[in-house]
Amino acid sequence: MTCTLTARFTAKQADLLYAGLRVAIINHLNLKHTGRSPGAYPRFLSPKFFRRQGLYNDAFMEALFRLWKDLQVARGRPFRGTLDYVQVSACALAVRTSLRQIRHGHLAAWDSGIDATANRLLRRLEAMRKRLKRRITKTTGQKSFRDLASSWREFLTWLRLNLLSCPCLIRHRDPVYRGRQLLISQMVRVTTAALRVQQCEIPPPRLLRKLVRDGLKNVRRYRSPFTIPLLRRNPAIADWWFMEYVLRRMAQ
Repeated sequence: MTCTLTARFTAKQADLLYAGLRVAIINHLNLKHTGRSPGAYPRFLSPKFFRRQGLYNDAFMEALFRLWKDLQVARGRPFRGTLDYVQVSACALAVRTSLRQIRHGHLAAWDSGIDATANRLLRRLEAMRKRLKRRITKTTGQKSFRDLASSWREFLTWLRLNLLSCPCLIRHRDPVYRGRQLLISQMVRVTTAALRVQQCEIPPPRLLRKLVRDGLKNVRRYRSPFTIPLLRRNPAIADWWFMEYVLRRMAQ
């Protein structure tokens, strides 16, 4: 027997739930029909996530679909529904997803007090989850609840990696940034070699890189007689100029 609770939500709370679930549902439909999800974490197949990719559960996804369809019918109006443990947990996830969408600017806030509404709703959902936990434990036993909670955690990991990763948090390759970092690394090597030849004290790696970066800023702002292309083509000039700059800054 499935343990459930009857819950009533205000129109604002129902909109929060709908907006958060909508992200997961649309991304799942994209994944199902095209093989790609806009909310997939790009490096979820890397060794970092080995054996930590979660597990898809068709019954849990179907429960999310049912809840989302019910909320879709009640948009803009109070909502009353019968929720099980998975759906209550999904509601808490939906609220947090909605807040993140608003915070990142992907979704316009439709009410000025949305943060307070979300906090109250999360506290209420947590109380409902604990009540369902006690009811499931009393009805079917502790082991049954542990299995259910473990399955939900695995499914939640799968959701976050495949459907709910925000694209704006992904840092894409920037050729300009990469080129500047390579130039800094090149000038650090040149400066280290020059300091070693002159038997001068070599600053710690992080400090030396910062000083070289500051020196390159001065070059770009025309505070030196040299230019970046000239220093790049002439290591003999670069090592002398950066060595003098580092020694002068260290003496201050």
